Amino acid sequence: MKFSVVIISIMLLTTSCLKEEYDQTSFKERLIVEGAIYNGRSAEVMLSINMDYTKEFTEDEMINKVVRYAVVTVSDEAQTETLTCYRDNQYPTKLVYKGVYIKGEVGKSYKLNIKYSGREWDAVTTIPEPEELYDIQTEWVRDTLYRISATIKPKDKQR
Repeated sequence: MKFSVVIISIMLLTTSCLKEEYDQTSFKERLIVEGAIYNGRSAEVMLSINMDYTKEFTEDEMINKVVRYAVVTVSDEAQTETLTCYRDNQYPTKLVYKGVYIKGEVGKSYKLNIKYSGREWDAVTTIPEPEELYDIQTEWVRDTLYRISATIKPKDKQR
């Protein structure tokens, strides 16, 4: 027993956690795009610039990373709409680019285009057919945490 304690003590003393080095010169600012378009609703897009998580920063520095002067457009097969930037405290960035005219429709595709700081980004999405839920169950985990599980009805049994 005494021998085991000595061996374990030696192992603990001679091994240590490896400190993973982060190459701070490799950090590059990138545009973060958070957006959605849902059935019957207009597009909403939030834009910000990422921050180096290894450095301390203030709330003002975070606010300055919110993108305010981008040109954001959404297109469907028929029309293109330029989204307007609004202040809205319900969003994490406090600013959101919102559409008015183009409403999401199931099965249609939408193209997002962003122009900012001399660069341009594009994305395409399609609103999928909704799935019918067969069963929903909740299970208490702890405190106010619940696990929700849902079963989707197989396609051949829908409608």
